[in-house]
Amino acid sequence: RYPPPIYAGRLFEVPYALSEMPLVGREREYAWLVAEWQDPTRRVILLEGEAGIGKSRLAEAFAGYAASQKTRILRVHLTPAESAPLAALAAALRPLLSELALAQLKPADRTALAAIFPEIQAAGENLAPQPALPPEVERQYLYQAVADLAAANATPPTLLWVDDAHRLGATAIELLVRLTDSWQLLLSYRSEETPSDHPLRRTFERTALQLGPLSPTSVQALLRQLGGLEMPDLAGQISAQSGGQPLFVVALLQHLFETGQLYVDANGKWGQTGELNLSLPPTTRAAIEARLQRLPRGRRQIFDLIAVLGGAFDFDLLQAASNEPEETLLAAVDELIAAALLREPRQQGRPEFAVAHERYSEVSYATLPGVRRRQLHRQAALAIERHYAGSLSPYYAALAGHYDKAENTTRAAYYATLAGEQAAAQFANASALQYLGRALELTPVDNHAQRARLLLAREKIY
Repeated sequence: RYPPPIYAGRLFEVPYALSEMPLVGREREYAWLVAEWQDPTRRVILLEGEAGIGKSRLAEAFAGYAASQKTRILRVHLTPAESAPLAALAAALRPLLSELALAQLKPADRTALAAIFPEIQAAGENLAPQPALPPEVERQYLYQAVADLAAANATPPTLLWVDDAHRLGATAIELLVRLTDSWQLLLSYRSEETPSDHPLRRTFERTALQLGPLSPTSVQALLRQLGGLEMPDLAGQISAQSGGQPLFVVALLQHLFETGQLYVDANGKWGQTGELNLSLPPTTRAAIEARLQRLPRGRRQIFDLIAVLGGAFDFDLLQAASNEPEETLLAAVDELIAAALLREPRQQGRPEFAVAHERYSEVSYATLPGVRRRQLHRQAALAIERHYAGSLSPYYAALAGHYDKAENTTRAAYYATLAGEQAAAQFANASALQYLGRALELTPVDNHAQRARLLLAREKIY
């Protein structure tokens, strides 16, 4: 006699479709990427656009097509916290370290590669010791060894996709140039973070594909695919307010669902409850801020912690940092996934969870009060030390950053020194100078021995 409402629990939900956006309005750009890839003379494909314009979504679709044509895809994603791009590149190349490939390399190549692939040394192979060489010569040996590894894995055809390539330095780009002898490269990067003197622009002078905003027709087609209905009025309003920027389009739609102005009916179609109110401030950041402010306090605290951790994380590390019971924390993560703020990539070699878009974590972090920011960085640093005890070397840079922002100068100087020395060993000279310089700033003036050690390390890099 009193049946439950058919919309129970669904009226204010954000549809999952808004986490997996269809590729709409990019037909010409998609065709251009495929044509470039099919041209054997095009060794480097450049994809450029502002943050949130849809570079990664277009590149994913193109890479999926290339993979369906029996091309091997190696993806390198450079996070904001990445201090040594060579380490991220090495992680992408690690699956290629087969016995067959290594057997094709010269002993000197295997010795050089052991510097970034410890498993080669751990395999028990007797590697010839490398003679003492000047750093620049040693770097050239390593880069040639990586190029030889790529040549040994030239079959099947390989596409190396570097996402957020604006974070590459000159030395990492030099290595990529060598890889073009064996592989094709796809480099996607933010326009606003690659000025005219950026090594990416200086090295690759050919024309990049410049992504622009979606047209009003494309926004309407997007809503048709997502909602299953023609919504010309809604599409026109969203197109006008978002300027056709895909990330802002998504943020506006999520806002409309969370406020109940749009809903998903019992048949999975979208509907609206009345006159739509799109009176959000006309910037992407403001729209994201409005969404984050509607999160319950406990969920917002978890999301803030995720932003401090860098936006991509494994569940165990988040639990160690939050001190929440597993069941409670997993429920929070699931709610953030349902709100399309987090996603679950489920890909081997990648973190278990990630923020849906870097802009979400950037806005969350920027709006943190200073006292809470320091506390969360302290929690993150302690969690990393506990969780990865005994194998902290991949996290030196992260620990240096966390302790620095937590204003623990002693621990920050300690890890900044280790991160600088590690970056120097990987020939990331700019990062090495940055970390060693910061360690020098944090080291007390009366600690003469440590300051001398840091000054000598910097002199060697210079």
